[in-house]
Amino acid sequence: PIVICSANLNQSLTEKSYRAIAAGALAAVVKPKGPGTPGARDMVENLLRKVRLMAEVKVVRRPVRALPESRSVSIMNGEEIFLQKLKKSPPTIIAIGASTGGPPVLATMLTSLKANFPVPILVVQHITQGFLAGMLKWLQGCTKMPLHVAEAGTKPLPGHIYFAPDCFHLELCQNRLLGFLTTPAESNVKPAVAPLFRSLARLDAPQALGVLLTGMGRDGAIELLAMRDRDQLTIAQDESSSVVNGMPGEAARLGAAQIRLNPEDIAKMLNELPGQA
Repeated sequence: PIVICSANLNQSLTEKSYRAIAAGALAAVVKPKGPGTPGARDMVENLLRKVRLMAEVKVVRRPVRALPESRSVSIMNGEEIFLQKLKKSPPTIIAIGASTGGPPVLATMLTSLKANFPVPILVVQHITQGFLAGMLKWLQGCTKMPLHVAEAGTKPLPGHIYFAPDCFHLELCQNRLLGFLTTPAESNVKPAVAPLFRSLARLDAPQALGVLLTGMGRDGAIELLAMRDRDQLTIAQDESSSVVNGMPGEAARLGAAQIRLNPEDIAKMLNELPGQA
């Protein structure tokens, strides 16, 4: 397992960190400042925690695309049923949660999504503070869809993608505007996926679709189940394409995911949404 450690949070340099992640590194973290510097102890603890966590990841070489013959007939039937629901009651907003291994998966999906995508997309990616701008600059090269750091009070627009900012949980409020929560970290991360999925499960409308991608732990799994219990659509990344099967695997164990797909097939499914931006 490889962890990128950078002392410089200049946007162009953090963008290079994500190119390294695309090449196989698992995470990026800020290099701690010298002893006695304000915040140095927290930075050291964060680095050690990240290294311990990443040391648990069993890195394997994965194919770029899952082999079609590896997918069972029951899964294919499940996809057809899901597609029928998608077209019958199309979501008006999509929420995506990701952690370890997430940035390359997001890049794969964004590359495949059509340019005239008809609904807004909200994304929570577990990320070290200071690296978000570099990640967005890197991801912007994968898509013609505009990428934004979410701002409270913004109305999400079709064909635009909004990322949760550093140190704030993201939610969709009852007035259909984006909102921030300053509540404590969940699953030891902030932003966490859970508050976003939870906010969508609370809303009677709009119809939402939740996607839970690769990552350690359980963040978002219970809340994805809450979305499914409200008859909203739910997808989890399949195990064979996940760097870490923790979050999507827990969603599958709970019965929260209606289908499990690799990133390319998730994008293909989303491209079936009717209408244009």
